[in-house]
Amino acid sequence: MVPGYRSTNLEQIAGAARLTKGAVYFYFRSKEAVLIALLERVRRIVVDDAIAIVNAAGSCAALKLSLSQRSALHAGRRKGRLPLAAQMR
Repeated sequence: MVPGYRSTNLEQIAGAARLTKGAVYFYFRSKEAVLIALLERVRRIVVDDAIAIVNAAGSCAALKLSLSQRSALHAGRRKGRLPLAAQMR
């Protein structure tokens, strides 16, 4: 089982990223800063792409939903990961 946010420390984050703890602190001031950067990256990769696709689809609601779902799956495949929602199951 993967530990949650509260029980994970910066040393574990550094190990998972194959970095030294000092290298992580060079880029991030705290564990919270790492989380914020991660969430911003997820937004850029998944949410912003999905919004662009949905906006380009026009007014058909069913088409917009289908395209936004496809965009999220594509983003997960592109990065070698499942979309965040699928990981939470």
